[in-house]
Amino acid sequence: MTKKMNPELKQARALERERIRQRANHEKEMKRRKGRYPIWTTDDELKYLRKIGSHTIYSMPFTKLQLLEKYLITMENRVYWGHIESEKVKSYVQKSIRLIQDKQYRESLKPKVK
Repeated sequence: MTKKMNPELKQARALERERIRQRANHEKEMKRRKGRYPIWTTDDELKYLRKIGSHTIYSMPFTKLQLLEKYLITMENRVYWGHIESEKVKSYVQKSIRLIQDKQYRESLKPKVK
């Protein structure tokens, strides 16, 4: 008789394995770059935001819209932006939120097919 693993425990273990894998990849990359950390730029931040909500293979508790809204709120608390143009990022996030909301609105107007 085989034991069935608790789904939450199974997911937690999978997440931990993923974190370990990511940490190992990060360490390999830092060795390759000889410890020099890359400069995070506006383009890097925008690339991250384009993929937000889809960068994991596990189900997310938040939609892309919710994540962008939370990001917009937390932007106010960010003190150091380094080489990132905060206004450009804020503009992109606001535009993305509007696009998603518009798409959801248009879909809500479509007749439901049974």
